[in-house]
Amino acid sequence: MASPRTETSGDPATPSSTDQPPADRPGIRANALPWRHPTFAVLFVAMIWVGHLTTVPGGSISTVWPAAGVAVIWICTLGTTLRARIGIIATITIVAVPMCAAMGISPELIGPFAVGFGAQTLVADVILRRGGRDPLRFRESRDLYLLATAAIVASAVSATIRSAAFIALGRADAVELAWATWTLRDSLSILLLASAYMCLRASPLPRPNAGNLRRHLLLLPIIGLFGIVLFVTTERTLAAPLLAAAMCIWVAERFSTTVTAVINVLASSLVILASLGGDGLFGSFSIETSIIEAQALSMIFTVMTYVVALRRDDQDRLRLDLRHREAEFRAAFDSAPVGMASLAVTNGSAHIVRINEHLGSMIAGLPRDPAGAPLETIVVEDDRPALQHAIESILLLHREHSRCEVRLAGDDRRERWASISLAGLPTDSTELPGGLAVVEDITARREQVQTLARQARFDPLTGLHNRRELLDRLALVEKGTEPAAVFLLDLDGFKTINDRSGHEVGDQLLRTVSARLAATVRPTDLVVRLGGDEFVVVTSGRDAPFEVRTIAERLRSSICRPANLSGRTITMAVSIGATMARPGRAPEDVIRDADRAMYAAKRAGRSRIVVDWSAAGQAGDVLDVGDIERALACDEFEMFGQPIIDLSTGRPAAIECLLRWRHPTRGLLGPGAFLELVESTPLVHDVGKRVIDRSLALAAHTIGDLDCAVHINVSGHLLETGDLARMVRSAAERHSVPLDRIVLELTESYAPMLELISLDDLEALRRDGVRIAIDDVGTGYSSLARITELSVDMLKIDGRFTAGIGSDSRCDAVIRAVISIGRALNLTVVGEGVETHGQHELLVASGCDQAQGYTYSRPLNAEALHECLHSDSRSAVG
Repeated sequence: MASPRTETSGDPATPSSTDQPPADRPGIRANALPWRHPTFAVLFVAMIWVGHLTTVPGGSISTVWPAAGVAVIWICTLGTTLRARIGIIATITIVAVPMCAAMGISPELIGPFAVGFGAQTLVADVILRRGGRDPLRFRESRDLYLLATAAIVASAVSATIRSAAFIALGRADAVELAWATWTLRDSLSILLLASAYMCLRASPLPRPNAGNLRRHLLLLPIIGLFGIVLFVTTERTLAAPLLAAAMCIWVAERFSTTVTAVINVLASSLVILASLGGDGLFGSFSIETSIIEAQALSMIFTVMTYVVALRRDDQDRLRLDLRHREAEFRAAFDSAPVGMASLAVTNGSAHIVRINEHLGSMIAGLPRDPAGAPLETIVVEDDRPALQHAIESILLLHREHSRCEVRLAGDDRRERWASISLAGLPTDSTELPGGLAVVEDITARREQVQTLARQARFDPLTGLHNRRELLDRLALVEKGTEPAAVFLLDLDGFKTINDRSGHEVGDQLLRTVSARLAATVRPTDLVVRLGGDEFVVVTSGRDAPFEVRTIAERLRSSICRPANLSGRTITMAVSIGATMARPGRAPEDVIRDADRAMYAAKRAGRSRIVVDWSAAGQAGDVLDVGDIERALACDEFEMFGQPIIDLSTGRPAAIECLLRWRHPTRGLLGPGAFLELVESTPLVHDVGKRVIDRSLALAAHTIGDLDCAVHINVSGHLLETGDLARMVRSAAERHSVPLDRIVLELTESYAPMLELISLDDLEALRRDGVRIAIDDVGTGYSSLARITELSVDMLKIDGRFTAGIGSDSRCDAVIRAVISIGRALNLTVVGEGVETHGQHELLVASGCDQAQGYTYSRPLNAEALHECLHSDSRSAVG
């Protein structure tokens, strides 16, 4: 392995003199005529004479031709402009003429030889300046390849010109050997001298000191041994080439490129001198052949040593650059204004290697040093899956970077949020062993965003939603498929209370009203303060239209309870206007209709409720009591059935009978279009009786010998008649349906009535085997705790909570509570409104007993229901 070098010129990023434009180099004036510089001209003449002195004894070809190398150095150094290069080439050509004559070259060959010198210099200069590069640059392997190419091509051009002259004079017999000799000789001279000059110019030989003098003195015996072997060896063996190769590689590995260049010149000189004297490796051949092979060997060794040296220089520069970058990164890492952690990836997990001071202060409360621990340990346990997902998105999905927002561990005083950005982890495109985590404290930013978001959507006094949230909710209803009931409430006499008792009491009253409204409705409903003493409640769902008055009564009752404020008992009254928001109705129209209904309630007196039935129904086609009477007389009411699935087997456990009205002009109507009207008229008793009879008829037709129950929705008004048991027994006997297959469903809003009316009918039916179910459990219209006091057999979770399972924590809490009560009281629990396979899976995992919804089947008429229940293809769900 190469030892550290002391001859390097320092930071590789600092441009050397060879990287500077020639006109900007010290000692050269841009407006001078550089080809007139006497040094190169004299040196060129001298090198021609030196080359002449190495002429082969008895021959006419020189062994070396250093003038070619000097000419290339001359034009590369001083040929800063086109004019300067033309002048240098002309000078070389002119000077070569008398020198050729002095060397005894035939007059007819002097011209071609001189032109060959000029052409050689021109071609080498053109190649070295290709792409606008500095012709004296010699720092990388590609610089070596370009210089070698320029030397060989330029020498071949010059040799070709001379050979052509020989052929023209009829002396073609010696051209082949002469062309090879000229090409090798000139290219070797250009390569050796030009590369040595470039290296010395970029990085001069180091001054001797105690450190490098001993190493450089080692070169003397090596070179001496090499020379002895060359001059002693007279046979063609591998000893000398192997010794030369070993010496060149050893020098290239241990010494600078400049020292390597000098050694190349000395080694090549020894090889050629040995061959010239008839000794050495090629001494047994003719002198011409010996010189050619010696020059070829020198050319090969020169290129080989430069390849090793320049590649080592590249590695040294990369190592030095890497050290500088590591130092810069370490300084930036330690002083960064954000938290940072370097990571190591092992077994698919990112472990902390080191953290900076800022991150240390952010997690100062951790019980131990996080170094070596998984990155997830710096975040709270609930947020670790999010961070692990971010790590896996890089490791498994091959992303370049990932980001997540989590809460940091180690601070028990307050919640600290951080944005963790991950990068540099190994992927298919990189084999880096680790990466980097940037941890930015975003607690203040999140708090600011949450504050701004709350201010934009919440009333600052009461904490309720504001008008913007109301418009957004109504816009969703407009674009959706289900209606929503809208209630606009205005406190009666609030201005008088506010003026007499003061604004502080008035504010307390508004906050009290807000709390009561929020406690009265379901978590999925919306309570809004429009301003002043006006509030809006939006309840959504398929059953909203026929629950409008019931909900309004409940809202009024919650507000009208006495309130103790600042030592005073205040009883409030409220006027309520109600309407329906339906798909296709603009939010502004809905609010206008509710406002109009509210003012109608105020005109009617204190604490009144007015429902805008024109908006709740269809504009221009409002249903009335006469329509209900005609529907009963014409037998327009029909029963549809929807299967209820046993979640343990996936097979039908029951059917729920659902009322539909086949209107002669408006088509098939769901209960939302007419049931509110029915319940507000005396006809509710007749419709209820019809529902019981038709439901049992549907069951007799469709169930057959299947082990299925039939669920019948019973109006709360039938509980007050005392005739429910007789109705059920009579219909069951008429249609031959066993009583133990019947389940009567009461909505949760009517559950409190079971404690107020006579329970004789229900108890009698239960003794006969009829089961009682509470429908729409969890809607907030009664306490779940009160269900434990009722004599019921089944609980049905409202579909609006099923819709939010897995995505709304409040819905999850209600569902868990209902299922827990069912298990404790040995009641069957049914999940309504199951519309996706995911909801089905979550209900199964929660321990729910049965379920119904569009995932299993839509409500079907008698024929379709019979086919669905008895189809052999029906298998377990899920």
